[in-house]
Amino acid sequence: MSDTTIEARVRGYIVSNFLLTPETTPARDASLLNEGIIDSMGYLQVFKWLDDEFGVRVADHEMVPANFETVANITAFVTRKLDPQGEGAR
Repeated sequence: MSDTTIEARVRGYIVSNFLLTPETTPARDASLLNEGIIDSMGYLQVFKWLDDEFGVRVADHEMVPANFETVANITAFVTRKLDPQGEGAR
């Protein structure tokens, strides 16, 4: 799965579940927490969705801003989890 596909699915989930409109969709590097788009409880929903949508489980030690602060970070996290050998996007 390509990074572009993953990012589109992540962005679509955020827009549809956190009451954003396409006009207010965050930039890929905008802080979802600082922009008030997702709060701590919202991140729990994101973690559950990642498991349901991609089969990606988020371990406690992975629940850090470096993995989830932005759409770009979430995309990179999912990409790494789907391809742990670093062989490129599927």
